[in-house]
Amino acid sequence: MARWRLVLRFAALGALLFGARRLVMPDDTGERAVAVVVPNGASDADVAAATDEAILVDLAVRAGLARSDAVVRERLLSTLAAAGEEAPASQAIEVAISLRLHETDAVARRRLADLARRSLLSDVPAGPVSAEEIDAELAAHPDRYRLPPRVRFEQLFFSNARGARRDDSLASARERLGRADLAAAQAVADPWPWGRASSLINADRLDALYGDGFGDAVLALEVGAWSSPIESAFGAHLVRVVEREPGRVMSPSEAAARAGESIRDRSRAERLSRRLSELRPQYRATLEVAP
Repeated sequence: MARWRLVLRFAALGALLFGARRLVMPDDTGERAVAVVVPNGASDADVAAATDEAILVDLAVRAGLARSDAVVRERLLSTLAAAGEEAPASQAIEVAISLRLHETDAVARRRLADLARRSLLSDVPAGPVSAEEIDAELAAHPDRYRLPPRVRFEQLFFSNARGARRDDSLASARERLGRADLAAAQAVADPWPWGRASSLINADRLDALYGDGFGDAVLALEVGAWSSPIESAFGAHLVRVVEREPGRVMSPSEAAARAGESIRDRSRAERLSRRLSELRPQYRATLEVAP
């Protein structure tokens, strides 16, 4: 794919120190390079957002989060296996990082950026929000204060790390479910790395955990029946919804709590923006525009 490159240089130096599982300002003064890929026709705001994400991913990787976070590890190992790269189990993550799969895989990149955001803001106190601020927020954005539909579900998971064998196991599980033999179907499935889902969850949260589109696919299912395979960023899933909660208007106390959190979210976003503005001078970003 043809791309043109433009090198963006930031003028001053910043500083990074990682400790106690949180990120603060760096102590190394060397300029760091990051690659920023945006689609053709991206706006200035898109380029700025992609640059900030690349910086956050770099901070997370330097903090060791690509190695320690279970979600990122599973995604990198799956992507490595799908690419046909072979490496001893003890070295697979290092190989994936050396191939920069944490940058090219959208799920891993988004997860690392989110971890870095939370780390940068870990020392920001949750300040009080006044009743007047909450009333103004509710009046300005009433549509935000509805609860979306949620479901509780169980699943059988088939990891992309299996390669071609994944679909064979998936077909076997579906045949066994057709005979109402759940135990036999479970025997050919993979363990879901993050445990059994036990709480009600909405579509947006499912997309954040499994990848775009997964939430809508699950929310569209009828209660009680096993689904056809649903693809996620990690593999294929057979899903059975066991409980559904319809969307509803929040109670006054719920709306007030949500409004207060929205106000604090904006405050955190402003704080993050200031911290990123302090970090940007440390970086030289190579912008790659894909037509």
